[in-house]
Amino acid sequence: MMAAAHIPNSPQTSAYAQSTDKNCDGYRSLNILTTPGLCVSLLASGLGFPRGVVSFSDTQILVADMGNWERNRGRLLLIDISPTGDTPKITVLLTRLDRPHGLVRGPDNRLWLGEATRISEIKLEGNT
Repeated sequence: MMAAAHIPNSPQTSAYAQSTDKNCDGYRSLNILTTPGLCVSLLASGLGFPRGVVSFSDTQILVADMGNWERNRGRLLLIDISPTGDTPKITVLLTRLDRPHGLVRGPDNRLWLGEATRISEIKLEGNT
């Protein structure tokens, strides 16, 4: 099992040291104590305040990033994870969201996004 790698062109930061000798599906594991069989690696750093995460496919994760506590600073991000452990590609799908904090994947490639004052339904198309 792998947890959420780093944003391209930004320094990778983490409160945890990364192991140099152990990896999780190609990503370096974090040097923290875990239950046997659980492997934790860092997939994305440098985000504002990621508040909602939805696995959309085997290689794609959607993230509601609040940005900060100010209105209309939030974003919806798509993280494409490389199966070989390469740096994930992060694409900004939506901007100016009002403190997004929840995501739910619904039927027919729909996504429900919770913000401070509303819930939006988003129809995802293409490779997502």
